[in-house]
Amino acid sequence: MAAIHRSVDRRSMLLTGLFFLSFSVFFLGYSLNRIVRNTALYHQLQLAQSEVVLQDTGFLFYYGGWTVLLTLLFMGIYSLFLAYKGIRQYSLDKKARKVMGYSLILGFILMMAGKFASQIYWTNAFEQAGYMTCGNSFGMTESWTTKVWVLDPSSCSKPFDQHSIWRKQASMATRW
Repeated sequence: MAAIHRSVDRRSMLLTGLFFLSFSVFFLGYSLNRIVRNTALYHQLQLAQSEVVLQDTGFLFYYGGWTVLLTLLFMGIYSLFLAYKGIRQYSLDKKARKVMGYSLILGFILMMAGKFASQIYWTNAFEQAGYMTCGNSFGMTESWTTKVWVLDPSSCSKPFDQHSIWRKQASMATRW
């Protein structure tokens, strides 16, 4: 049986490949940088026994989110390969789509699992350092993705200026 070939528009494949390649490389770097920076900040705040720690729970998706970005990187490389070859083989195209589909599904599963595993890790780390979570974190920060950890439970009942807390945490991070 002969392989089925289709010609491709090289320009569109090149642009698509460059888009996915640049998008995935940028966000891979961004997510790994964000993980390293936030992890270092949380450890520094625990060591300094800061009275209030604001945990950004939104960034926890980055712990497994890089796998989705690797799939987009593969899509970009495959598009550049098609732009170089100029033809699209049906059998190779079918295998590539299958791999990309499974890796996207696996990426989303790992992104959710990474979020929950990192949430458990940080909850244990903060509790072992003597912190307690405030139940009304949204009322204190007006952000769904911020969790407030305090050393003194009476701090949860009084409102605080979140900007001074953020500045304090930022200055703690730059000091180390």
